[in-house]
Amino acid sequence: MSNLKHPLLFSYIYQSIGQSKKLIFNTKNNHFFQMDDNKYRVRRLELEDYDKGYMNCLNQLTTSCDITKDEFTTRYNLMKSKGDYHIFVIVDLNNNKIVASGTLFVEYKILRGCAKKGHIEDIVVDKDTRGSGLGKKIVTRLIKLSEELGCYKTALVCEKDNIPFYEKCGLTELEREMVIYNKK
Repeated sequence: MSNLKHPLLFSYIYQSIGQSKKLIFNTKNNHFFQMDDNKYRVRRLELEDYDKGYMNCLNQLTTSCDITKDEFTTRYNLMKSKGDYHIFVIVDLNNNKIVASGTLFVEYKILRGCAKKGHIEDIVVDKDTRGSGLGKKIVTRLIKLSEELGCYKTALVCEKDNIPFYEKCGLTELEREMVIYNKK
């Protein structure tokens, strides 16, 4: 189900505050908000972002994720069709490049009365803009969206060194993750 069907998301409006304008939510272009300093904008991932540095940003997060534009388009369309993947990027308005990204996806549970749980994944800020508050901005936006979508909680898995950052975003340490990587 598209997030635009959720009435809480329609409640956002465009507000003019003195000389600076803050776009909270615009249903026509599906962009969420423009930050106060007018240098960055947080919005949903678009197909054109492949050419705006999105993959360069993601490659700073983990092992190389070199994919072709066709592979990107196929995966983007699949995730968009599911309606439960919400990928946001932060765009530097000076050069129209992606400088940060984060994803929220919704898990449908049988537990807790058929509740929904939000999962935050793939938080990354370009190395040249780290320390500027962009990571916190995108994480807190994803947490808020999770709440608006009716998720009973929002969780993420992170490296031990990143715990202090996520605590600043309002999260608390709870459990440990166990993994096994499947062979290709």
